[in-house]
Amino acid sequence: MQISNLEVESGSAVLINLLQNYDSEYHPLGTIVTNCRSMLQHFASVHVKHVHRERNMVADLLAKNSTLNAQGICYLYEPSAIVTEALLDDIVGVARCRSFRTSSTG
Repeated sequence: MQISNLEVESGSAVLINLLQNYDSEYHPLGTIVTNCRSMLQHFASVHVKHVHRERNMVADLLAKNSTLNAQGICYLYEPSAIVTEALLDDIVGVARCRSFRTSSTG
């Protein structure tokens, strides 16, 4: 597979900032960020952007599911029904409300 144009979407604004702007030499993840930047240079065009998890529910569901897997790596040969539904929602741009946890002080 030869890919010349790459679009990277991440739910981590910190990651996007590290990839695009930040001098990561002294950051705890600096080596990984440097390696990512190096790999991105192999593409003719790269667009990196932040997306809220509500706009990428498939990635959010897979990330949440990965924390439940004690073996570390999980191969999905077919998407589950909930992943398929979330993918279709992502494709058509279904809007979702963002929920926040509130803490009470006092």
